[in-house]
Amino acid sequence: MRDDIRATTSRRKSQEAIISGLRSKLAKPNTKAEDRAALMSEVEKLELELEEVPRPPRLVADDVTAEALAVLMAVNGERMAVISAEGGMFDTLGGRYQNGVPNLDLILKAHPGEPVRVDRKSGPPVMMQAPALTICISPQPEVLANLPSKPGFRGRGLLARFAYVLPESLLGRRQPWGQAVPEHVNRVYAAALHKLLDLDIGPEGEPLEHCLQLEPAAHAAWGEFSQAIEVELSDGGQFETVRDWAGKLPGLAARLAGLLHVMEHLTEAPARSLSGQTMEAALNLAGALVGHALAAFGLMGADPDQEAAKKILAWLKREGVDRFTARDGHRAVRGSYPKAEQVRRGLDILEERAFIWQDAAPEKRGPGRAPSPTYMVNPRLWESGS
Repeated sequence: MRDDIRATTSRRKSQEAIISGLRSKLAKPNTKAEDRAALMSEVEKLELELEEVPRPPRLVADDVTAEALAVLMAVNGERMAVISAEGGMFDTLGGRYQNGVPNLDLILKAHPGEPVRVDRKSGPPVMMQAPALTICISPQPEVLANLPSKPGFRGRGLLARFAYVLPESLLGRRQPWGQAVPEHVNRVYAAALHKLLDLDIGPEGEPLEHCLQLEPAAHAAWGEFSQAIEVELSDGGQFETVRDWAGKLPGLAARLAGLLHVMEHLTEAPARSLSGQTMEAALNLAGALVGHALAAFGLMGADPDQEAAKKILAWLKREGVDRFTARDGHRAVRGSYPKAEQVRRGLDILEERAFIWQDAAPEKRGPGRAPSPTYMVNPRLWESGS
């Protein structure tokens, strides 16, 4: 679009210069009334004919405030993606530039596609009827752990709107070399993106909507899944502590089904009926996300002492330890817990839950440090394979 934008910009500048010249004539005191009327009519006509400079489309934003994001979405078909390898957007939403006052309305409304109106101090208001916003962020675990402390993030449902994935860390097992993405994969991926974008554009460049219908088998499977989730939202259920997230899980499953459906039909005219097979694949994926979400919310509410206990337990299982001293445990996890007191509290939790028990405390003989307590590992740990 570069050449078209430059040419249109040039023509608009010329049109504005002509209008400016006519206005200069209007301002002259010796201009006759009939000439002034003709000049005003000509200015009005030319202003109506001013060319709009086309905007290059934007698909992705990164470091952006909620106010700027609203403008970007409004001029890009009410759609935008915020994709970042860092968690800085959470700080921005939490009020980094607004004296700590969070600004979440746009993010919350764009999830279900509710109408949005943003009144600005400078410039016209931003109005959207059905905004669609994608957010994809890969923050460090520490960022996740601090999210609940930000005002409104949990209480207003922001954290409930994400799908969480906590992959296993490869640190300690990475190779210094890697394979480049094959060129044919790059080409196929790029072609798929262009086809997806073209689905939204009609023959005259107008935006298109696609209404999907669930086949009976798909609707029945989704209904069973939703009912199973609903039962687990009750007191004592699997999702008792994450009701805010799990309550939106059936909706997440439906969104995943829609995405899978579109990808399946990229090479043909988009089918309107979503099959039971596609829905089953989406439900399987949604089910796999449950464990990740529980782990993510566990991390958000993590107790440092329990985390120390988990680290020690992981070391016991990894090394097959059946007997160890407190000093051994400290050496094993001192990279994460440099203070012996932190490790001691973790050992206390493991002992309280019968993963380990303390052997008879050795007597101190002579000067120097007291002998380190010795612990036995519950052999049932190995029997259960847990």
